[in-house]
Amino acid sequence: MPNLVKWDASYRLKGLVVIKVHEGSKEKLEETKKESAKGGVKFPVGYDDGDAVTKEYGVQGCPSGFLIGTDGNVVWEGVVDPKKAAKAEERIVAELKKVTKEEQEKIKEEIKGK
Repeated sequence: MPNLVKWDASYRLKGLVVIKVHEGSKEKLEETKKESAKGGVKFPVGYDDGDAVTKEYGVQGCPSGFLIGTDGNVVWEGVVDPKKAAKAEERIVAELKKVTKEEQEKIKEEIKGK
């Protein structure tokens, strides 16, 4: 999860929204809570108790990641391998270039209001 924490901190104000969903059949709820409480996690963390999200997205392995583009479509999906994190971050940066200055200002204002 260190890459998710890093990407959230680096790109949140530019429009990136990080959401982590723990697979209920592989992890216990208490373990999920403990992991989320440490390491500076500031993004939403869900628990997929019945694996509905896992099935809906067709997850084949863990950990899996999805990058949803500014148009709402999946622009990348794959296993979140720390060795390939740089490639995933390149895709994030490329997609965030599509966010306009006006949209970035709106994001900053919304975050400040929370």
